[in-house]
Amino acid sequence: MNLFICGTSYQLLNAISIVINTKEKADLIITRQSIAESYDMNYLSSLGYFLNIYIWTELFEKISTEHVRSKKDVIFRILYIAQSIVGRNKMWNSLPNKNKNYYFVFMGYVDYPSKNIYAYFKKKGSRLGLYDEGTYTYGCLDIKPSFFRKLADKVLFGKVLIDDTEVVFLRMPEKIRLGNHINVKLIKINHVSMDKARKNILKVFNVRNDNIVLLSRSLILFDQNLESNEIREAQFRIAEICCDVVGKDNVLIKLHPASRRINYPMDCRIYKDRVPFEIIMDSFDMNNKILLSIFSTACFSPKQIMNQEPYVIFIYKILKNCFQIDEKYLRTIDDLKKEYSDKNKIFVPCSIDELKKVLSQISQNIQKN
Repeated sequence: MNLFICGTSYQLLNAISIVINTKEKADLIITRQSIAESYDMNYLSSLGYFLNIYIWTELFEKISTEHVRSKKDVIFRILYIAQSIVGRNKMWNSLPNKNKNYYFVFMGYVDYPSKNIYAYFKKKGSRLGLYDEGTYTYGCLDIKPSFFRKLADKVLFGKVLIDDTEVVFLRMPEKIRLGNHINVKLIKINHVSMDKARKNILKVFNVRNDNIVLLSRSLILFDQNLESNEIREAQFRIAEICCDVVGKDNVLIKLHPASRRINYPMDCRIYKDRVPFEIIMDSFDMNNKILLSIFSTACFSPKQIMNQEPYVIFIYKILKNCFQIDEKYLRTIDDLKKEYSDKNKIFVPCSIDELKKVLSQISQNIQKN
């Protein structure tokens, strides 16, 4: 039996998809309170996809930077991390599934809570696997940890834990960069398209049918879970430009499931259901949609999962002064272009003026079709 550690909406979708595809027995442990509260865990439990669903959120909630608002919060966060290190056995003893044994422990994101869960079960013989968490997963094995990260892992866990990875579940396995981890086994996560299973997943995520209708709008702007004021202000301005050029009635802002702040123009329509785009995208034909984001893997999904080719606009270059992205991740854009039959449907504007021209050009193309 395996264990999936889940801390985001996208991880939850992928963990469910994996157990449906593989039919292997597995438990699920939720590490973030918002996941436990936002979605119908009782219904998920009744479906029987997982043998057991555990909630263990205290560590994540106390050390997460999401809750840091002041210097006092910073101090408390550091103190709690120190307390968890000194009292590790006590922390491990609070695991609700501490008496279980697992063949594989699967992490979506290799964060401190996930490392601690894996480290505990590793002592009992568990092996490490990863599963798709978006952009991060496709480069995490190729990016060398910093000196301090490497030192911290060796002090706390005896080694850099991600080096234990033996298998990775991915929606796009051909896109991953393995670095020196050339022996890692890659397994594709197939899209769950069976009517009954899809309806079950929609119900778990509390997706409302009246909100799905909003996806009929021609431009979907993907909010990014980046909380700096500079980026929030930039996303506000980009939304205004989209509404001016395309028309506000044609624009939908898809809120990121983990975003804490909604900072967009008052007259913008916002899809507030905190669900991954991959759950709802097949409700409409995506071929003539415009998908716009700083750099969201959701923009890759229509082509990778449904073989549909929406217009895609990545605006990370416009925000280069307040947002940096690893060059290795950017290769995936070139890969996406190669897969498109119409390579002129993918844009990376360098300025606001260029973005306006691109939006105007695409709008004209859509109207002609």
